[in-house]
Amino acid sequence: MRITFPIRAVLFAGIIVYSAAFPGSRADELTGPPPPLPLAISEHITADVVDLIFLFDRVASDPPRATTPNYLAGVSEPSSPLNRDHLEYRQGKIDRTELANRLPHIAMMGDSLTQDFYFSSLASSFWRARTQWRKNWFLDTDPNPESIFSVYERLERFTPLVVTENNGAGALVAPPQSQEDLRKRLVRARNLPRQVRQVLRRKRFPDLIMIWIGHNNLDWVHGLAEEEREHPEKHLQAIATQFRVNYTESLQSLIDRAKTENHKVAIVVFGLANIAAYLKGRRQPEILHAENPKLYPHFNSGYRSFESLKPPYQKNMARLSLMMMPKYAQ
Repeated sequence: MRITFPIRAVLFAGIIVYSAAFPGSRADELTGPPPPLPLAISEHITADVVDLIFLFDRVASDPPRATTPNYLAGVSEPSSPLNRDHLEYRQGKIDRTELANRLPHIAMMGDSLTQDFYFSSLASSFWRARTQWRKNWFLDTDPNPESIFSVYERLERFTPLVVTENNGAGALVAPPQSQEDLRKRLVRARNLPRQVRQVLRRKRFPDLIMIWIGHNNLDWVHGLAEEEREHPEKHLQAIATQFRVNYTESLQSLIDRAKTENHKVAIVVFGLANIAAYLKGRRQPEILHAENPKLYPHFNSGYRSFESLKPPYQKNMARLSLMMMPKYAQ
């Protein structure tokens, strides 16, 4: 029986109150130590309850995985590099599952910039973070010319393929042993180590892995005392150093697995977005919103979960984005 919207609304309100009373600690996510056992158990139960409440909606939403619908026709073409595999399939030497496994596989790992996510009302943001797969620059399957011409659709012009999204809004570059806090689990966000584990668990390792993550690590003021906010140099350097260590650890796990595969593997790592340019572009809607609050009504919503977006902290956020990148990439 499908849970009606009013019931889900009441349950959702209770969940928000609970998560506000027992907020997760991002410091734990970035430094590794798990939360105390009683809190960890309560967070686990709460996250499982949310998954149960929204089970039907998850089933109804588009999955974060897509396979070229007519791939059989594509690989049957004599000019296709996969034509020999198609012949084995027609001869009964392999089944359709194995044929699909021989298609090029691509995995995307990242945060909200690889997902159709933006801030609006609290409930809407929650819903979008949990369910809004596809409809983004990487994976959009809408053939309408006015829709996004995604990486998936571009590559389909050359070959049938299988693509998977492992990204999640709010994901962090964190230590391998860390655990997501309650808020991350509520929106099904997975930090980079968990995304890596998802890829490693699959029997069919991707031919191409694309990674665009790290923007959430730029929230440098999170949990800082006023004195540290006024003199953040040491803190910024510590964040940048730990970021590079954690990124390297996750990336190394993928490289180690790739070395054991019997096919070529490419890993493409995207640098952080141009934060200075982003902040410059943000100023115009900020001015318009100040003049007329009805314009861009959710302009300030990001401050709830990303305090470094506030004007006093923006300059150091842009500096941190450069500090995180290796010198050769700056």
